[in-house]
Amino acid sequence: MWIAATFLLGSALATVPQEPASRPDAPVSAEEPWHPHFEAAERSDAGTALIAWQAAAECTGRVGIAHATITLERRPIQGGFLGLAHWDAEGVYLIELDAKPERMAEVIVHEVAHAWIQAGPPTLVEGRTELLADCIVDKRPGLANLQWDDGRTLHRMPDLLSWNNMEDHGPALLADARTDAYLGAARMVRVASLLLPEGALWNAEPMTWESFRAALATVDHGDRLLKILDGGAEAQRTALEDADLDGLPLLAELILQTNPNRWDSDEDGWWDGAALGVPHMAVALPFDGSPMCTGLASEPGTQTSTMSGGNLRGEGHPVAKIRQTQPGAPLLVELTGKAEHVTGGIWAVVHGTHLQRDQRCTHTENATVWAAQSEFSHVIPEFLVALAKVSQRAELRWGPTTGRMAVALGPSTTRIDGQVVQISAADVEQAVRTGKTEELATLAVALHRVWDNGTRQWPVAAAMALSLAE
Repeated sequence: MWIAATFLLGSALATVPQEPASRPDAPVSAEEPWHPHFEAAERSDAGTALIAWQAAAECTGRVGIAHATITLERRPIQGGFLGLAHWDAEGVYLIELDAKPERMAEVIVHEVAHAWIQAGPPTLVEGRTELLADCIVDKRPGLANLQWDDGRTLHRMPDLLSWNNMEDHGPALLADARTDAYLGAARMVRVASLLLPEGALWNAEPMTWESFRAALATVDHGDRLLKILDGGAEAQRTALEDADLDGLPLLAELILQTNPNRWDSDEDGWWDGAALGVPHMAVALPFDGSPMCTGLASEPGTQTSTMSGGNLRGEGHPVAKIRQTQPGAPLLVELTGKAEHVTGGIWAVVHGTHLQRDQRCTHTENATVWAAQSEFSHVIPEFLVALAKVSQRAELRWGPTTGRMAVALGPSTTRIDGQVVQISAADVEQAVRTGKTEELATLAVALHRVWDNGTRQWPVAAAMALSLAE
C-alpha cells in the first residue's frame, strides 16, 4: 500500500506565488548577518531552522527573503506533504511540518532553503532548493540528513519541463508521480551543478528556463543536458537513473566518465562523486559493516565517539561505531544498524581526548589488517600479500564471500570474533620465525569463510585451511 508519509519528500508551495521582495538581497554581513525570528512549539525545530538559515547565508553569500518572524507548525498537511513553506511578496512567513521525528530536521532544512529560492518553474525551484539544502548539511555536519532519495527508478516522473506541483494534490497515483518529480528535479539540478560555476544556481534573480538554458549553453556538456531535457519524460527518466546508488545519475556518470554500474569506479574506497572537502581524518566506510582503519589509537580509559555523514539519502541511515580489539590497540570504525534502503556512501570521523596517530593498521579494497601489539606491525605488508594470494585461490575454488576480511594480529587467542579474525601472538610469532606467513593467511581466510557461510566450526576451518595450502 502506498503511504505518503514514507515516500513524499519535504516540499514547498507559495501561498501567493508572487515575485520575492528585494529587501534582503544585500550581501551577508560577516559581523551580524540578518536572520528572522523562528517561532515554534518545539524548541528543537526553531534551533534547526536558525542553524539552517545561517548555513544557507554562508552558501549563497546573501540573506534570504522572509518576514521578521517565521512560524514553524507541526500539523497534518493535506496531500501527504512532509513540509510546506508559505510565502508572499515579503518572503517566507510560515513552515508547516508533518514529518516523522527522524526526518524532521531534513524537512526543516529544505523548507528554510526556500527563503532563498522561491520564484520560477517548479523543477528549477525545487531542484535548486534541494541543492542549497545539500550545501547547508555540508556546512553543518550533524544538523540533518541529506534529503531522502532511495535510488528509485523514476518510472512515474512527468516531463520536468512542464511539471507543475501546484496542480497535483490528487490521489496516491498523482502523489507518487509527484515524488518522482521532486527526486528527478533534484537529480537534474545536481547534474547541472557539476557543469556550471559554483553559486550560479543560487543567484538572487529568479531562474527561468530561458536563463537556465543560456547558462548551460556556455559550458562543456551543457548541450547534453539540454538535449535530454528536450527529449521528454522518457529521455529524462533514463538519464536520471542511478543504477549503482552512488548519488550520481547516469548522465553525470557519463560526463565524469565513471562506471554507472559501480559505486566506486576507481576503487579508492570513496563513492563516485564524493564531495571534496570531507572532514579531516574522515574514513569512507563499506556497507558490509567491515571495520576500517582510522589511523588513530587512544589511551586506555579515555572516551571516544564518532561523527558520520556522506551521501546517504535512504531512510534509517546506518551509524558508525568504534571497534578496538583490546586496550591500546588501533581504533577502527564500522557501520552498524544497516538500513533497508541505503544509497551513496558514508564517512566517519573519530573524536576523543588523548587520541594519537597510529600506523598499525592498513586497509585495502578487500581486507583490513592491524597489529593489536606494536611489535607485529612489520608483519602486515608481507601478510597482506599472502592474504590476497590465498583469498584469490579460495574465491576461484568456492566463489566470493559477502564481505571484506578483517584480521587482528597479536591478540591472546586465535579465534573469530564477529567479522574479525583474531590471530594470536603465539601463532604470529611462529609464522614469522618459520617463514610461514602464507600458512597464517590460509588460517585467516578459512576462519573468515566459516563465519561468512554460517558454519562457524573450528574443525571445518582447519580442514579448509589445509585444503588451501599449496
